[in-house]
Amino acid sequence: MMEEGDEVLGHINRVENLAEQQDIVGAPVSEDDLVITLLASLSESYQFLVTALESRADSLSWELVTSRLMHEEMKRNEQCGGIKGAAHGQAQAFMPRDNKRKARPAKKTGACHNCGKQGHWIAECPSRIQEDADRHRYQRANIAQEPELGDYLFSVGGGKTKSSYMWLVDSGATQHMTSSKKFMRNYKDFVPVDVHLADDGIVQAIKRVTLSCQ
Repeated sequence: MMEEGDEVLGHINRVENLAEQQDIVGAPVSEDDLVITLLASLSESYQFLVTALESRADSLSWELVTSRLMHEEMKRNEQCGGIKGAAHGQAQAFMPRDNKRKARPAKKTGACHNCGKQGHWIAECPSRIQEDADRHRYQRANIAQEPELGDYLFSVGGGKTKSSYMWLVDSGATQHMTSSKKFMRNYKDFVPVDVHLADDGIVQAIKRVTLSCQ
């Protein structure tokens, strides 16, 4: 299990190691099982992200889940002023991993869990390494160029009652959004802001308003 304060990358590596050990003894782990194991072993503070991922309509790939987890950790480090810690985490992502796994065989006998090709482990997959490098380069470019455009929107609800007049308020959110004009007052235009949703979609916030609530 992942403890609070553990690095996401380190925990991902531990789960990968367990899967590779299973592969060595002839009991390979499917990608779906690997994803389920990773999500179930995360610390409590990541449960909101687990809920958001599990609510997606499409299937969850190992690459998608691990990239979202690492992006979330990077975002938390930046919000806490931990730029140094985030940079350290990014550096670790590009460090050669051979020195952490001295006991593994020289070559893998099964198929890679990422690309399906023979002869290498998922952590050494050339395709995955290139994709990770491209993704982190893109994320760092966005952070440098658009420091104020990283808002995320997340909501959760339960029960059977659904109403267009019912609001779900997240006490941890910096802003709330709505597409309904019924209760809006005091419209103020501002430069559109991209808001990233839990399903990887993006919508734009275009006005700031005051809401009348009971």
